[in-house]
Amino acid sequence: MRITGILLIILWLLAPLYSEENITIETREDWMGGEILFDISVALPSGEMKPTNRFVAERAIESEAPGLISEELRDLSVDSWDKMGSLYYSNTSFFGRLENLIDNSNKVFSMTSPDMKRFIIRYKLNFFPDLVSLFIAHDRPVTPDYISTLGSDQESFTGLAIYAGDPVGYHGTDGKILLEPALFPAVYDEDMNLIFDKTFVEPEFIKSWGMVQYTDTIPDSFLETRDRIGMKPLKISLREVYGRNKCDPVISREDGSMILSSLEISNWLREGRVLIILGR
Repeated sequence: MRITGILLIILWLLAPLYSEENITIETREDWMGGEILFDISVALPSGEMKPTNRFVAERAIESEAPGLISEELRDLSVDSWDKMGSLYYSNTSFFGRLENLIDNSNKVFSMTSPDMKRFIIRYKLNFFPDLVSLFIAHDRPVTPDYISTLGSDQESFTGLAIYAGDPVGYHGTDGKILLEPALFPAVYDEDMNLIFDKTFVEPEFIKSWGMVQYTDTIPDSFLETRDRIGMKPLKISLREVYGRNKCDPVISREDGSMILSSLEISNWLREGRVLIILGR
């Protein structure tokens, strides 16, 4: 009887926690760190952190977390044309693997709000290897269809840094926009030759640190990014932005030729040694 009574109390307390106005989620995409953080909170039944209240709050959040996280992921840009949401119903296998990934997302910490009125659990999903692994279909990198012989005598570089901190033209329009981040951007030259996409990169490197790295600030020195692009990267600026999701850099034909004519550059492309400096 005592256990039954406790369970009835818990169920009575649990009911109001499931209303939409009580459970909220705040999401932060950290493209530099390669992770997405989800802070899910619920109002405490009596505005107090009692052991029973904590138990009820945790159960409410854990029950709703998969659906809330899935909804928040819909707007994450995968590549030029697809966001996560557009893939939910077009690929049953993808949706099942994504659900499994969400169910196993990392619980970072739990805490009460400073006013003690809400209980919060933070979940984390890593871009790599977790999310990117859902989209890797190749076993080894492919060779670009477009190969240039221009610039084949240029000096050696250790990686590629693309500056995208200013608004530029949006391909096919008169507008100017800032480049948006995505899991798998593609790089084109002004003639729309494909210079770089995920199929050019070894799968193990994509899983290890992603196809490209993003940063919001220009490095004071390349010591800060030497692990990714070395101490002597090729530094270029984008000319346009391309793609429905506004995530693809378009660079000059000269820069594109320089990239694809170098064996050394091809080697570091295969390792994803590319840094994109965003304007934020």
